[in-house]
Amino acid sequence: MGLIILVALGFALKTLPRTQPPNLEDLAERKAIKGLRPFSQDDAEIFARLQRERLLQTCVEVITSSDFRFGILVGESGCGKTSVLQAGILPQFLRPECEFCGVYVRFSDQEPLAAIRQALAEQLEIPMEWLTTKPDAHPFLVLLTQAVAAADKPVVLFLDQFEQWYVHAKQPEDRQPFLQGLMAWYKQPTPPVKILVSIRSDLFFHIVEIQKALHFDLGPQDVFQLAKFTPAEATQVLAVIAQTENLWFEESFVMELAEQELAGREDGLISPVDVQILAWMIERQNASELRAFNRQAFQKFGGVEGLLMRFLDKALMARVSEGQRQAALKVLLALTDLERQVRAGVLTVSELQQKLTGSLSSQEVREAVRWLERGDVRLITPINRQQQEVGYELAHERLIPSLLKQAGRELSAADQANQLLDRRVNEWLGNKRSGHYLFGPRELWSIKQQKPYLTWGPKRPQKEKLLALSWRRVQGFTGALMAVCLGISVFLGWLWYIPAGQMQQVRWALVNPMGGPLDRVSDEDAVSAAIAFAKDGKKQKAMDMVTQYVDLPGSQAQFFSQFTSVLIHETDHQSIKKDLNLMQVRAEKIDDPYSKSIALIAIAAAYGQINDPKLAQEGLKKILKAAEAANAERVMEAISVKYAYLNDWGQSLKALRYCPESWKVKAQIKLLTLWAEQKKPRLINGAVIVEQPEASEERGKYTFKANLYGPTEGCNQYVDWWEILSEDQELLDRPHFDISHDDQQPFSSTSKPIQASDNQTLLIRAHLHLEDKDKSGYEARQAWKGTIKDGFEMIRLPEKYATDLAKADPQPKPCQDKSLT
Repeated sequence: MGLIILVALGFALKTLPRTQPPNLEDLAERKAIKGLRPFSQDDAEIFARLQRERLLQTCVEVITSSDFRFGILVGESGCGKTSVLQAGILPQFLRPECEFCGVYVRFSDQEPLAAIRQALAEQLEIPMEWLTTKPDAHPFLVLLTQAVAAADKPVVLFLDQFEQWYVHAKQPEDRQPFLQGLMAWYKQPTPPVKILVSIRSDLFFHIVEIQKALHFDLGPQDVFQLAKFTPAEATQVLAVIAQTENLWFEESFVMELAEQELAGREDGLISPVDVQILAWMIERQNASELRAFNRQAFQKFGGVEGLLMRFLDKALMARVSEGQRQAALKVLLALTDLERQVRAGVLTVSELQQKLTGSLSSQEVREAVRWLERGDVRLITPINRQQQEVGYELAHERLIPSLLKQAGRELSAADQANQLLDRRVNEWLGNKRSGHYLFGPRELWSIKQQKPYLTWGPKRPQKEKLLALSWRRVQGFTGALMAVCLGISVFLGWLWYIPAGQMQQVRWALVNPMGGPLDRVSDEDAVSAAIAFAKDGKKQKAMDMVTQYVDLPGSQAQFFSQFTSVLIHETDHQSIKKDLNLMQVRAEKIDDPYSKSIALIAIAAAYGQINDPKLAQEGLKKILKAAEAANAERVMEAISVKYAYLNDWGQSLKALRYCPESWKVKAQIKLLTLWAEQKKPRLINGAVIVEQPEASEERGKYTFKANLYGPTEGCNQYVDWWEILSEDQELLDRPHFDISHDDQQPFSSTSKPIQASDNQTLLIRAHLHLEDKDKSGYEARQAWKGTIKDGFEMIRLPEKYATDLAKADPQPKPCQDKSLT
């Protein structure tokens, strides 16, 4: 019998089912202390004991009723909405005997339909490729139909964190696709799918948009208000936690603690997340005397003021270096929508690295994420996406206010940047977008440093435009500054290494406003310096220098005589007129009559050499008046002769009225000579054209014939060419000769055909070859001026008129002795 008993016992032991060792990770996820993470489906048993029994019973009864279609679970951040859905309501709809099938969907930055499709595929065990769309139906309606078919029973969708849809789809047009799906679902007479959404109470107003779109009003039973714990409820919850975690619990003290420390000042209620964090902090203590809910432990612990702040500080103190702590803080802030103080959605490590570019390195981001998701830290929660990189979100929104305070120096700078951005954009808009309100370089840099923490608000487009314009202005200013620096560098190089720049140093040295060498030299040298500046193109400066540095009237007159020789080489007649007028004004201020006369004579001579008869006559008229007023009798002779060259005999005689006898006789002799030469051009000493040139036209071009006369001495002196000029002194043709016409006086010559219009003003003159190199060959100063249409008249040219053309091509060949040809 004993043997039989032993055999039976051995057989029983061998066939007894072996108990598997508990999975430590599963135990950690199923315990009563969750910290900031929500309770899951596996925590349904322990969650049922945490003072939510009545709410759970009400929710299940209402949802399963026949008239329920759409409901709202609403509560403040930290009240445990996700825990109620996952560990409270959802398990009731996953029981086999339940007539409904529950599907939990967590909203984030993912597109709503994609999140719902993924949740249906995972929880109903449907291949993703089966969840296809149909062209004649809305994708959301198709998904619901396929979900009901797969579950083989009506479906209840639990849409958690519904506010994320509004956070990430800010514009109404962005929300239209999913809103259209809700409308298509709600229009069904008896939809086999019911929907319960959870949303934060501070964002509950967004539900109005859905109400208007679906044309329904929420009833009292459609809204489930998730309230905070009363002090009594919080005490019971902590008692369950202490019992589950084997912690010492002093009920009277905890009740006192809940009423005086944990309860809010306004409503006297306690947030579930505060209860969890308190329990988490107690349970994490190393010393056994601190792992207790009693007065002694709590006093050593430091009270509950700033509970979340100390919780976060305790967690971050585990980071060894300041850099590691700042890296963890910046990752937490990057997972936060600072503007609305909600989660920023689910972000992958890559997305976090991109968001924190310039603030943290890629390695620092990865290391911080690994630490923050650790089981003993759990400040962020990993979210698995099918066939995608794992994403992360902030463990709880209740953490955000404490996170903002903990950020310390970084966040104070962020606050300043946000305040500056808000104030400046309002000032900019209020002042008609004036550039006066754009940011400066230092302000832009401070804002750029806080870019991950900026809160844009409804004025985001305006803020971005303001920043873009500010950067553009700073870049423009920087470019301008660089251009100025480059310009200065180029200028200094030109000044010191280029001859033109080196000469500029000479100019500055001569007229240094702080006192230059001209203050210490004679009037003669000062006049030479002024003439040098005139030749250098600084005529106004030259006249100013005479006024400043030259005192003697004779030296001043000397300057005017030399200055006119420079002036007559100008081609701009109006500029010459302006300078001569200014010279006249200054010449009239010379005190000495003789010196004044010399200056006025020089100015009159300059007028006589201008190749503009009208301008010359006007100028001489002014000089005549000035000479009369100054009793400058010597000037009259010069003016009279200049008028005679202009064929204005009346004005010439008028000028002689005030001329002294000694000078008048000389002038009269000159006038008579000019009159005789006007009548008989052969009398002029030099090469002349004795008759009006003849023009003949052929095929739009004109050929000119001229009769020439000039003194001849073989090859030493003879007429070597005649030329046709435009009014602008352009050489149109030059017939030339390489022999003297000793026995042919006068002789005729014909030009080649030239392109000209019949009303174009032309000038025709002759040139005399002279061995004297100091003369130009145009000394006769005789020419014929006019047009082909109206004919030509003889004139006398200014003394230096176009003498430079004597060197222009074509040039005649060397003269040949006629006796040898």
